[in-house]
Amino acid sequence: MLGRVHPRHAAPRWLVSVAGYRSDDDPGWAGQPPRHRLVGGPWPAGPPDPAAVWSVRWELSYLSVAGVLVGMLAWNFGTRRVGPLNATLFINFMPVMTFAFRGLQGYRFAAIELLGATLVVAALVANNLYLRAKYLRRLAAPSV
Repeated sequence: MLGRVHPRHAAPRWLVSVAGYRSDDDPGWAGQPPRHRLVGGPWPAGPPDPAAVWSVRWELSYLSVAGVLVGMLAWNFGTRRVGPLNATLFINFMPVMTFAFRGLQGYRFAAIELLGATLVVAALVANNLYLRAKYLRRLAAPSV
């Protein structure tokens, strides 16, 4: 609940809620209870006590500074450098890269997952080509 009230509460909530997670215990998305499918849903065992949050203060500080502040500054600098069209393509391509890294970790994808990834990549490429053509047409149009 606190993660919905203010963004600064989302990081400690997430960090404490996954503290005991091991990847070999993962039954996959379908095997997880519904409460884990909703971002900001209720904690499985209630909110963490202050001692639990304090015990991960350094990890939380690193996540807040390096992950959020430095990440946002780098994103803004990069967007200014490559332009909004390429930045949009990059942000939309991040789930595809996550999928690829999961494969590099040894996960075996089902045929339907591979089909879904192919559709996502095709949509991203088609959208990028469309937006670039639209941008070039706008540049070529005589100014009034």
